[in-house]
Amino acid sequence: MPLASPRGGVRRRATRGKRMTTYKEFINTCIRPLYPNEKQLIIQKTPNIRISFPNVSALGKDPNDPENMIGLHKDSDFGHSTYEMNYIIPITKMFSTNSIYYENKSKTKFENLCLETNEFCEIYLNQINHCNKKNETGKTRISFDIRIMPESEYTK
Repeated sequence: MPLASPRGGVRRRATRGKRMTTYKEFINTCIRPLYPNEKQLIIQKTPNIRISFPNVSALGKDPNDPENMIGLHKDSDFGHSTYEMNYIIPITKMFSTNSIYYENKSKTKFENLCLETNEFCEIYLNQINHCNKKNETGKTRISFDIRIMPESEYTK
């Protein structure tokens, strides 16, 4: 059913089916093979979109954030399951300050997640502190992130 658009005219929903087909194809082609021993996966219904415009951050600043870091957190801070894995899919190139910053394994510094548009990243942001910085690249970053967990862990 067409919807009225705030810009006038009619907006149709035909592309939603195509987007969901593309999303499901990505899951089946790229993510599903990472879980060869799992019968089922619990998959976020729709991906989150992240947009980091130049001269701002994709996250809100907390008064307790360290200097030059915006939205410092780990997903478990918000009640996410410890079995949840994050997948970051860039629509535009992710580099420098338009990217996500995450704590390295030794927890001694933060590294930025650099990705080309033909890559994706599996990362365990549940227990890893991560944040954004003010995007000083002059380039808008657009990415999707999704959360997935094995059904065998979900039912525990």
